[in-house]
Amino acid sequence: MVRAPRRHRTPVRARFDGTHLGDFQGLEATGRPVGFRSVEIYRIEGERIAEE
Repeated sequence: MVRAPRRHRTPVRARFDGTHLGDFQGLEATGRPVGFRSVEIYRIEGERIAEE
């Protein structure tokens, strides 16, 4: 039996959507929809995220 090595890092694609209701980084609220996408890489130890 051949075992594949355990992956200690895993990529995660995330998408965040919302409405700009409050001041953010010096920009006054606009009430407009906002969103962004991100790719994160997490280091896993056991069954927990050890590092982002």
